Amino acid sequence: MKKLITKIDEYIHHTNDLTREMDTYLDFKDTYINLHTYIYDHSITGKSYGIRYPGATRGHIEVDEDNIIIDIVLYVDSCHTDKIYKKEVWACFNKYLGMKFVMVE
Repeated sequence: MKKLITKIDEYIHHTNDLTREMDTYLDFKDTYINLHTYIYDHSITGKSYGIRYPGATRGHIEVDEDNIIIDIVLYVDSCHTDKIYKKEVWACFNKYLGMKFVMVE
């Protein structure tokens, strides 16, 4: 079984292949500071982990009781938090479904 390993990066955020791929779909680049997508380091409900970009939680990863990824969600609420990513970001989520989500300290 493939695993999505999530660990602390050089900026002290939990990142993984998904967050790095999401960053390639950012609709802008900040040339002054290096901001990036990361995973909130605690489960929100025991079954989901927040996907954050500085300033807001942009979505979440849902897992089952075995920590298998069953859904990846971007929020499309009144704040339009998903608008920081190009629409193609949605297509990359499918390859991570079914992977085991692993948090490494």
